[in-house]
Amino acid sequence: MEIVGTKLFDEYLRNNEIPKVFLIYGDDSYNITRYKNKILKLCDVPYPEFNLLQVDGRVSQDMGTLQDFTLSIPFMNDRKILVIDDLDISKDKIDKTNFEKLEALLDNLMPCVTVIITVRTVEFSIKKGETARAKKIISLCDKNGICCQMNTPTRSDFVRIISNTAIKKGTRISSADANLLADYCENDLVRALNELEKLTFYVGNGDITKDAINLLVAPVINANVFNMCDKLLQKNLGSALSELQNLYFYKQTPESISYVLSMTLSDLYKVALAKKSGKTKDETCKDLGYFGGTAYRITKLWNMTNNIPADKLFKAIEKNIEFDSKMKTGGTNSEILMETLLTEIYIIFTEAEQKWR
Repeated sequence: MEIVGTKLFDEYLRNNEIPKVFLIYGDDSYNITRYKNKILKLCDVPYPEFNLLQVDGRVSQDMGTLQDFTLSIPFMNDRKILVIDDLDISKDKIDKTNFEKLEALLDNLMPCVTVIITVRTVEFSIKKGETARAKKIISLCDKNGICCQMNTPTRSDFVRIISNTAIKKGTRISSADANLLADYCENDLVRALNELEKLTFYVGNGDITKDAINLLVAPVINANVFNMCDKLLQKNLGSALSELQNLYFYKQTPESISYVLSMTLSDLYKVALAKKSGKTKDETCKDLGYFGGTAYRITKLWNMTNNIPADKLFKAIEKNIEFDSKMKTGGTNSEILMETLLTEIYIIFTEAEQKWR
């Protein structure tokens, strides 16, 4: 059985017996981990030292050992659990022999054994079923249990979860500040909830404010570069250079900053072209592959391109390419080159005052 999302998964858990296999996969690491723990609690396994085996699926495993565990009877209980967390089935982690053992394990489980497999962070994307291996695992889990895909929460879901969690902890956070926290954590709900713990401790019974977030939460590079680019589009070179200094404070190099800047400028350029061609925001999200929580980025890009023609954005991209070439030739301090790049992009943007026609 294959289902998508937490609502259907909750309904399944309420109305069905515990199956022999769970496969929980997707890019919503928070909910994947939460439901793994929820299933473990539902199973209520006593004597876990004998009846529960949890392994890290990102490192090579001897599937023969896992098979031995599933083929032995539980100790003073009617169930035993095998958890393979964050399974990586790429060939450098599981060779042909061990993969065949994994297939046999999933297809020959005793009624007293339940296997929980999660896939949430590994590069090899089982959730897309792109390879024969992935398709085999999905097929076997579907045949012998349930497969549930957990997608990244939308930005509104993200804000709701953060706000509700803050209330449960005795504090409050506004929607605007929850959005800021989401930006700083790049829509990583697990990280955002960890940061919320720190913020709650800091503010006590007070409100979690923008100042507290800026003080305690270190933005990931994408958020800082995005803000830096936004400041340039607002014709505010001083603020953009301040963002650059923040990036240096967090030990980011001009090379890494330039790489992320190129992606941001590229997305801005694509959005500007889409707007010029008459496409809607939803169509642009689909074309650029932004869905769920990441679709919020398009809304910001959409607003940022209100007063900038695509040709000016293209010139900014060309300047960034020139910067990369100068970096590779050496001879000039890379931080000076980066400040020069921002100044040149600022000059390009200040020449672009007209709106799209």
